[in-house]
Amino acid sequence: VYSFSKVILWYPTRLPSHQHIRAVSSERNGQDRLQKYDELKALFDKAHISAEEFKEARSNLLKYFTQKVPGLHPVILEYKDPLQLLSTHGANWDYQEAPELEKKNSLLLTIMGGAGIGKSRLLMKLPKIARSAVNNDELKKHLDNALVFNISFENGTSYDSVEDHDPLIAIGVRMLWQLQTDPNDDFSTFQRNPEHRLGPNDVLKRIARFRHQKASDLTVFLLLDSIHNLMENSDDGLNKNSRFYSCLSIMANNIITSKPFIIGCCSATSMKPMRDILAKSRQLHIQLLIPQLKAPSCFHRPVFDMEKPLVKILVEDMGGNSRALEALEQVIPLNIDDYCISDIIHNLIKELLDLYSGVLDRSDCYKEILQVILSNTPVNINFSIPGTDLRPDQFAEMGLVRFEAGNSAFDRLTCPYVWLWLIARLVDYPILLNWRFDDYNEIQHFHNPEKIPPGAQLWQNFERFVADFRVLKSEIYKYVKHSIHTIHPGGVFDLRNDNDIYLKSKPLKLVCSSNRVSTKSSSVASIMHESGTIDASDERHLILNGEGASAGQERNITEVLQIKKLDRKASISLSMYLEERDKAAGVNDIFLIVTTGRNHIDSSQLPVQPPDINTASRCWLSGIDGIGRKYADIIIRRRPYYSLEDCHQKTGISLKVLKQCNCIINRGNNYDGFAETIR
Repeated sequence: VYSFSKVILWYPTRLPSHQHIRAVSSERNGQDRLQKYDELKALFDKAHISAEEFKEARSNLLKYFTQKVPGLHPVILEYKDPLQLLSTHGANWDYQEAPELEKKNSLLLTIMGGAGIGKSRLLMKLPKIARSAVNNDELKKHLDNALVFNISFENGTSYDSVEDHDPLIAIGVRMLWQLQTDPNDDFSTFQRNPEHRLGPNDVLKRIARFRHQKASDLTVFLLLDSIHNLMENSDDGLNKNSRFYSCLSIMANNIITSKPFIIGCCSATSMKPMRDILAKSRQLHIQLLIPQLKAPSCFHRPVFDMEKPLVKILVEDMGGNSRALEALEQVIPLNIDDYCISDIIHNLIKELLDLYSGVLDRSDCYKEILQVILSNTPVNINFSIPGTDLRPDQFAEMGLVRFEAGNSAFDRLTCPYVWLWLIARLVDYPILLNWRFDDYNEIQHFHNPEKIPPGAQLWQNFERFVADFRVLKSEIYKYVKHSIHTIHPGGVFDLRNDNDIYLKSKPLKLVCSSNRVSTKSSSVASIMHESGTIDASDERHLILNGEGASAGQERNITEVLQIKKLDRKASISLSMYLEERDKAAGVNDIFLIVTTGRNHIDSSQLPVQPPDINTASRCWLSGIDGIGRKYADIIIRRRPYYSLEDCHQKTGISLKVLKQCNCIINRGNNYDGFAETIR
């Protein structure tokens, strides 16, 4: 405790010099200070002081420290109670609180998403998750002794539009059904019994009496599964008068007005984003994604033999969908190599279609989703998907489509293979008609080709797939200018000096040429196909060349795609590349070759000049083996270079890598402002 006399004497010395002079310049001010000092010091000399003396001393002390000096603000202020804001005659009326809590304070957990993503499983495990997440001993004790009611509107206790007209009674009857002791009872008969038509609170009161407890001492998990079955129309979630919405609303209100401590949670299957499921309200919405289910285990033993490559592929293709994995477990044999896997998969797909056809039919955005996913189109979380008014994260709310966010502004939408297959079958999209999603026989008998069904691996099928894929991309990128790298990622082009190639893509229609024709843009004016003749230069068609054509397999007005099958051990050489280009493409055409062989062509040997280390663009430098984006930025930042050796000294990049470039010095150039801005 600081000596009081020191506090009093110390305070004036803390004032700034000009304030200190003004504070002590007044003789009256000095006399007042000494008088108050003596009075306060006398109190500290006493062994005990009364409460009244203490309050008076505190008041004098505050007044002393808050003494006004003309032109100065006080350093310490005494607090005073505020004045009333109301000055009317009703200012002192008693405040009347709301009879019930504000709606947005009523907590109701909802688990919503696509079919089979694990909603019921999460709902069932919610009590265990809650107990493990609590650190408060008192709350943990309540949760450990909580009553759990698993209420379902399917699987034997389905929703009945006649009997379940009152949501609270519908919930209460199913709570009683959980407690009934006669296993031979029929639920519909049980439900119609007037004695069983009770609400949740009535059921809990009777349980409390049986346990000799107060209802307020009970802790209850009230878990409602499959409440989407209460929907009579697809937009019932937006209609506050519907039974579906009323069930949610009444459930939330019942939770906060009931004496027992109730933790409520509902689950519903929906293929729509949250904004299209529930009407707007003032309640706080916090949305969390259900984690993807990994390869399951039962009693700590794996359900599937993940050591077998085909089994591992099948499990991964289910995409963590619990219902699909359950169905797979039922159909997959122990000795999978002795069975026709395609038959097993088709049975699985048929079962999933039967289960979820009604749910899958509820979305009208599947075509756009398929386009974005199959083409691996980059998407931005802040902008809607082309052709829709939904952002990527809103698509992900459905549970089947996933939004994979990375470190950049542009990310990807992905989808489990089995759902991609299901959606493709439901969407009336001609481009996908010839796509073979069932390639499991080829995978199963990869090392025994004689067991693969005839025609399954025809090279023509792959050629057609590449053509369909290019048409799909033309739909995605239609009427917008895009870099050639966006349309054909991974291709190597002459992009020196920032001369990137940009194409304005138009929707293409695939036609098959009746004859073998040249694919050079300057050679053929019209092409015959099965439905007539087309203008080869109209920029509206992708032409699939006749079988066995010596030129390219596919042709657009400026693009030529050559698809060449080579033995797995063979490689494509520079001479082979030049020969294929000469046969298939004109001087001004973009030529792309797709091959099963290995590429042993040094990029510096291609028919373009090696890039100049002083002027090459970032895009071009990034594509050089051993440089990449990181070193491309370093090269650009440390320009100019007077030789490859100079570049090696400045950047630390090996000469072996740098020899893929040229170093051209134009003595007339002014290099002072040469370095590019890193964008």
